[in-house]
Amino acid sequence: MKGKTDICGFTLMELLVVLLLGMVLAGAVYSFFLPIFGAVRHVHEASFMQEGVRSALEIMIRDIRMADSFPNGKVGACSPVADAKSDQITVRMDVNGDGDCDDADEEISYQFVEDEKSIERKGSQADDFEDFIGGDDTGIQVDCFTFVYYDRNGNELAAPVADPDNVVFVEVRTVVRSSREVRGYTDDTVYDRIEDCGPFNDSFVRRYVEGFAAIRNKYIGEG
Repeated sequence: MKGKTDICGFTLMELLVVLLLGMVLAGAVYSFFLPIFGAVRHVHEASFMQEGVRSALEIMIRDIRMADSFPNGKVGACSPVADAKSDQITVRMDVNGDGDCDDADEEISYQFVEDEKSIERKGSQADDFEDFIGGDDTGIQVDCFTFVYYDRNGNELAAPVADPDNVVFVEVRTVVRSSREVRGYTDDTVYDRIEDCGPFNDSFVRRYVEGFAAIRNKYIGEG
């Protein structure tokens, strides 16, 4: 008869210990890399927002700068700023040079809608405002926004501005955030360039973006 052969192996207890040690190691590795993953996503979200918002603000600034523009050399075809509130502005321009600002795309309005976390734009021939920055279909939401107005000497004008004809410079200030939270990140920043903006103490990535426009033809015309 052949002798019995001893078969060596792991006991159930040994397998459970190895499994437990593996889980502990995996948890440690996950805990180590979680802040790194959060930082990478933080940078990605911030870059995406800044690129999109800055591009949109450039369009807004261009519209404001071109208020009272005219192709026929006549200054003052219409009042360049028709409405100057902290959350809304309406600018006019004589695009086709016919001496008025009543035609298509000769009056443009922007407004901040706090409940919808968006900035909206409306042309003179449009039936209603449309999303410009933020809104349900984008990855960006607007938490804070304001227009700041100055006269030709750089003095700040209280909004709403009683006489919009005094507006020569317009500053746009906004704080936008990502639509998704980033684990391991907390936004405790106070955005003091806008009244009552922060701290939010949540995990959304936010960025402060601003722009500045001089109503070119009004400034030159008064100079």
